[in-house]
Amino acid sequence: QGDPGYVAAVPAVETKVYGDVLVKLNEPTTSGETTTYGNCVVKGNIFGCNNLNGSPQAGVTVHIFKTQGWTDDKGTADKSDDESHDVSDGKNDDTIPKTGAVYELEAVYGGGNLAAYSPSAAYSDDETTRATAKTQVIIDGCNLTSIKNVYGGGNAASVPATEVTINGTYEVDHAFGGGNGADPYTLDGMTYLNPGANMGYRSYATHEWDASKGKYVVVENADADTKANHEQNYAYGTGKAQITINAGTVHTVYGGSNTKGNVRTESLTILDDQSELLTCEFNVDNAYGGGRNADQDGKATLRMECISGLGAIYGGAENADVESIEMNIINGTYSQVFGGNHNGGRVMGNIVVNVEETGCKPVIIGELYGGGNNAGYSIYGYKEVIENGKPVWKPRTSATDDGTGPDTPYADPVVNVKSFTSIGNIFGGGYGADAVIVGNPHLNINVGKGKYYEQTSAERFTGWTLDAANKRYSKTIDEHNVYAPAHEAGAIGAIYNIYGGGNAADVYGDTYVNVGTEEYVEMKTKLTDVRGYCTRTGTGTQNDPYVYNPITGENAVAPVANTSYYMKVEGVDIRGNVFGGGNAAKVIGNTNVQVGRKVGN
Repeated sequence: QGDPGYVAAVPAVETKVYGDVLVKLNEPTTSGETTTYGNCVVKGNIFGCNNLNGSPQAGVTVHIFKTQGWTDDKGTADKSDDESHDVSDGKNDDTIPKTGAVYELEAVYGGGNLAAYSPSAAYSDDETTRATAKTQVIIDGCNLTSIKNVYGGGNAASVPATEVTINGTYEVDHAFGGGNGADPYTLDGMTYLNPGANMGYRSYATHEWDASKGKYVVVENADADTKANHEQNYAYGTGKAQITINAGTVHTVYGGSNTKGNVRTESLTILDDQSELLTCEFNVDNAYGGGRNADQDGKATLRMECISGLGAIYGGAENADVESIEMNIINGTYSQVFGGNHNGGRVMGNIVVNVEETGCKPVIIGELYGGGNNAGYSIYGYKEVIENGKPVWKPRTSATDDGTGPDTPYADPVVNVKSFTSIGNIFGGGYGADAVIVGNPHLNINVGKGKYYEQTSAERFTGWTLDAANKRYSKTIDEHNVYAPAHEAGAIGAIYNIYGGGNAADVYGDTYVNVGTEEYVEMKTKLTDVRGYCTRTGTGTQNDPYVYNPITGENAVAPVANTSYYMKVEGVDIRGNVFGGGNAAKVIGNTNVQVGRKVGN
């Protein structure tokens, strides 16, 4: 319980644990109808793995049931039920602002502190089990846990893979599927920069003395200068970082790492509101498929399984490199949805956004973007330039421009809108002057009957304010005013305006806007209770009168496992205008708009 920033000097001896490691904090006990929690106080951090040297050789699980407040010069967390900050009864005063100024626990790590998690052959005789080893972090306690940062990985320490699950919490400031490569550390009186906390790669960075700076600096090994070399020389485990939020207040969620920590294959953020089952409010402010400022070789994926909505969501990272981006919006209300990154970094692959109302809530979006928010994208890669004395990445404007890029261009950004309740504006490009897209954005708007097709506007827009004169609803989400078209039961989703380009963000390329050009569209998300699905082969039994088979013309075929499903396109409802170009933004190329599909010869 000493200073959490202090690391004691110890001999370089690798201590190994040959069984499973299970860390539990304040696990409850139940007697009759009474549940009692422990009151253990941890003033620093909790790690699932070793400190400095060695590694567990089997499984690692960290399970937090409750954190305990404490009163000394460090202050007291705002999770309390009276002015004395007594939380022994497990209750808290909801009138106290959730400011996050003070937390009861600094951080929880699935990995180690400066010690990589490296399970060996002793972990299992089964090679598959060893290859899929991962750290697991579980956070419970709807009104009982107050944690500043949650990490699936370690602090300056690699792990093969991670899985973080938050079932409930009073408050978490930042939650990462990856590790912490942000904070410097002190060892034997010397302060070192953090070399990073990788997922699926062993550390490929070392410390070297820089005489000109008078300190140690982090240097990557010579055989780790490319993704291919990372894979060849340092790969282990599955390289996947996954975080799932089921309930609780979490201000920001990242699939990847904090500042430095490469994710080899995929960072996956899953938001799944189970507040009713877990009797705990679901409250997430912002979510990213990628990391905070940590570059990664793997793709970023953001999945909304069942949520009422968020403020802004990003398929990519806050300000870091990701390989490619995939977003599937199946339910929820959002002020803004961005296919790209937030404030910078490179997307070194494809961007695909699918909007399919197949989830537990209607889909309502204020602004939908194929690009990023103040973050550019290029199918040709990027070039490094100096701005305000600092190097930053800018999109290459062509395959012959200075910089680095793929041998063949990445695929063009694509936004597929298939079923939903209401969307304000759709943009093929990004938002803001720095959100330039070099490439050819494609907007495919082919709308069928979503899951909530038969609901009235009043049912779909619970908690919104109706502007009857303009036939729209309004709501403030995370300080952003959201406007969405109103419509009645039996109507497909409505859109205000469609822009092939960006919103104050230029496009260097051609734009393609396809509105109602298809008879049917393939669905990426499949639920058995969703109207509109069909098999292309016509196999299955009659089940739902809205199901349509585009090949045979038959209605009603039940979903079959591992089969592609299609939805009949009913049309498109646009209340405003369709623009091939952008809003207050240039398109340096051609604009292509097709409305309707050709029938017959």
